[in-house]
Amino acid sequence: MNWVFVGLLCLPVIEIAVLISVGGVIGLPLTILFVVLTAIIGTFLLRQQGISLLLSAQQQVTQGQVPTQTMIEGVAVAVGGALLLTPGFVTDTVGFLCLIPASRQLIIAVLKRGVLAGGSVFVATSSVKKDTTDSGGVTLEGEYKRDK
Repeated sequence: MNWVFVGLLCLPVIEIAVLISVGGVIGLPLTILFVVLTAIIGTFLLRQQGISLLLSAQQQVTQGQVPTQTMIEGVAVAVGGALLLTPGFVTDTVGFLCLIPASRQLIIAVLKRGVLAGGSVFVATSSVKKDTTDSGGVTLEGEYKRDK
């Protein structure tokens, strides 16, 4: 978790350095215009992707599936939207990557791999049995243990 803290401390310094560098090359008015345009485009993409994920989740729930991947992608979209509303080119780049479906799924896969490799892994065992009540649902019974 220390890398997150260091990243949050370094991010404003990096953003300021990039903004100054870009401003020196293209000028202050264009730099401000680009920052504002990325926020506007990001808001549009956030709305579009959010609605798409919401419809996908509704469809999965209607079919009796748990929309786990869709919920994870929803978190990535929310993070991407927040990054796009933060002024700066570095956060905008990461924000756009979180809003584009292909790159978002790649980021999620990399993060999952990192979490499973570096953190504790839960080993779950479960069994499924048919619910005998009138609801006709499925009951899951299981146990888990934390392997370190």
